Amino acid sequence: MKISKLITCILILSSLAFLTSCIKEESTTNPNEKGSVILKFDHKAGNEVFAFGKEFTNAAGEKMKFSMLKYYISNIVLHQENGTKYTVPRDSSYFLVDYANSVTHNIKISNIPSGTYTKISFMIGVDSTKNTEDVSKFEGALKLGQGMNWNWNAGFIFVKTEGEVTSASVTSPVSFKYHIGLFGKNGQPNNTRTVTLASQSASESKARVSASISPAFHIVVDVLGKFNAPNIIEVTKKPVVMVDNASNIIADNYAQGMFTLDHIHN
Repeated sequence: MKISKLITCILILSSLAFLTSCIKEESTTNPNEKGSVILKFDHKAGNEVFAFGKEFTNAAGEKMKFSMLKYYISNIVLHQENGTKYTVPRDSSYFLVDYANSVTHNIKISNIPSGTYTKISFMIGVDSTKNTEDVSKFEGALKLGQGMNWNWNAGFIFVKTEGEVTSASVTSPVSFKYHIGLFGKNGQPNNTRTVTLASQSASESKARVSASISPAFHIVVDVLGKFNAPNIIEVTKKPVVMVDNASNIIADNYAQGMFTLDHIHN
């Protein structure tokens, strides 16, 4: 009996020592620790790998070849699993992804509070505040001369695609230009869109940000989504969409059909 009691006491003391160690470890965690995250944009066209000059079939049955793809990502918000959010400072939250420049496919965001994040939100485009600021404040990804403005006081193009399209009813390729912008000024459509993405992989659904870990949000961009859903666009019938009321349904498409969060890896 004495030996049994002794063993029980040893087990209890060991458990207490373990719990004390855990509590001490938690209490010494620096609440002000910062880390970073990476946003990785992987471009596809339906189930195929995207590339310029490669032929893809859209939902209308048309054959499309792309020669340009650019879009703005801005106003980024990271969502923790406990419900709290971290909003990236606005002037540090504008990024231009240019398919022709692979460096822009990976975006690093620094000074993120440590924690466990499960979702990300961002605007596709540029918010109305920045659109109406003085040109002297257009820096970095927003600087002029990148082909993403009609002119500086008319605002930014949010998503820009160009190429050629053919269909059964068209004998020769038709050039298309879909330059979607507009932010609701002077009664025009407001084509800014915000999406919130959560990982589709339950086993890799959390980004654990710390000073030593920089997790990556792997975002798949389906370029055909701009034309396929929820609105099927017949590009040969309307090969140019710019400052146009039809741009509104294209914006709905890229908000709902272009971006998915495939997984998060730490």
